[in-house]
Amino acid sequence: MQKGEPGKSAYDIWKENQPIGSDTSLEAYLDSMQGKDGKSAYQIWLDQGNVGTESQFLASLKGKNGEDGTDGVDGKSAYQIWLDAGNTGTEQDFLDSLVGKDGTDGTNGTDGKDGIGIVDVTVTTEPVVANDVV
Repeated sequence: MQKGEPGKSAYDIWKENQPIGSDTSLEAYLDSMQGKDGKSAYQIWLDQGNVGTESQFLASLKGKNGEDGTDGVDGKSAYQIWLDAGNTGTEQDFLDSLVGKDGTDGTNGTDGKDGIGIVDVTVTTEPVVANDVV
């Protein structure tokens, strides 16, 4: 059996059938393949004999709650992960390993105003009356 020559692509056939001077770019070809707008999901739902508003249609899309699945197995503790990483020691050793080095000291703040020069200080007190003291 002898093989035939390769045929033309759909794009090449389309280009040959376009009026002279028209845009025959690949983009124009792809744009020419626009179909009619389809029906909305809501319209298809109505066409199937359902009756209701779009809100009722949207509400109909929500299914019943499923049963809860079984719980998964507990994961490893941070301590166990620390051990699995090749560390050795007690849980306290692990906790102690979480403490970092001391940070550097902060800078000192500026000094406040001196109290020198205060001449007149007035202290006021009020008498306290005790009633029914036992």
